[in-house]
Amino acid sequence: MSTIVDKTKELIEEIKHSKEYQDYQNLQKIIEKDGELFRRVNSYRKRAFLLHNSSHVGNVMQQVRELRAEYQQELNNEDVLQYLIAEQKVCKIIREISETIAKEIEIDYHFLEDESI
Repeated sequence: MSTIVDKTKELIEEIKHSKEYQDYQNLQKIIEKDGELFRRVNSYRKRAFLLHNSSHVGNVMQQVRELRAEYQQELNNEDVLQYLIAEQKVCKIIREISETIAKEIEIDYHFLEDESI
């Protein structure tokens, strides 16, 4: 087990040293200098996350357009835009790692579909 933990720590270090993660961290530091801007950006991020991950939304595309319109000033800021793009790139790396592991490691989940249990 310790080999797995060690390799995981190595992977984390690789991610932290990647250009994508470094860009994300650097852009966050820039945005954090303006406390109100950072608060608004985080508000946008939270609301966008909840919107995209909720099963109880109506017309998602319309709600996304409305959210973007509400935060248009922040989204027109080049540092904010680059920060959000960098965040997406880091999330994509993590998602791809997770998907690769899930595809390669077999775990039987059929019991979840068994209605007799």
